[in-house]
Amino acid sequence: MESSESLYKELLSGNPSRETAYRVLSMMKKEGMLEEAAGECAKALETYPDDIRIRQLLAETYFETGKVSEAESEIKGVIARVNGLMSCYRFQADMLISQGRKEEAVEALKLYMIHCPDDRETYDLLESMMPAKDISAGTGQAEEVPATVPGEEAEPLDQPVGQETPYIATATLAEVYFNQGLLGEAIVVYKKVIEQNPDDSALQARLHELEAREEQIRANEEKEKDMLARKRRLVFILESWLEGIRQQANTGLSIG
Repeated sequence: MESSESLYKELLSGNPSRETAYRVLSMMKKEGMLEEAAGECAKALETYPDDIRIRQLLAETYFETGKVSEAESEIKGVIARVNGLMSCYRFQADMLISQGRKEEAVEALKLYMIHCPDDRETYDLLESMMPAKDISAGTGQAEEVPATVPGEEAEPLDQPVGQETPYIATATLAEVYFNQGLLGEAIVVYKKVIEQNPDDSALQARLHELEAREEQIRANEEKEKDMLARKRRLVFILESWLEGIRQQANTGLSIG
């Protein structure tokens, strides 16, 4: 063991290439020289700070020696560098599209979206290139779930207004509804109060304020609903793609 360690360190001291350094460090780790391998990995990264393989090897070595926090820090660095390279898939997709190789471009876009799910432009491009049946299936799945929520909440919220406002339509009642989170009911009551007091500018200003707030809430809900639908469609597309990979793997086919 000592002779091997001496040989490995001698090889690493001679300014080896990235490939040689990685191979030697891997052999040290494999032979159980964990502490020595960790130290040499750290030294190698001073020369090759962007080498993902050596950094991952260091993370694995740290983990095996019980240095979990150090391992986590190093692997985060690896992931950050990997994600930074994912734009190559988008570039590949653009090249494939320019050559009319649509199916291959779709696969490249899927790989890109796995790592960059918030890229809306690329998502829209991928969606436009997917078969219509896949898009509609994903869309239907996304729209059915949230559609039931507003209906379930709307019924109990509408009932108090129809029963009580004809009798005690006052600004105080409107504010009670508002404080309970029943913004729609508060607006209805304010409108009834203003019908009785059309010249009250304070009431009108408060009504406008609540209506603006309601409109903002509605806009936010629509935006969130749209984002949720897009994410569900993306999940559907990626799950379909992964299922295809699993089926090909089971039949012994290879992915190009």
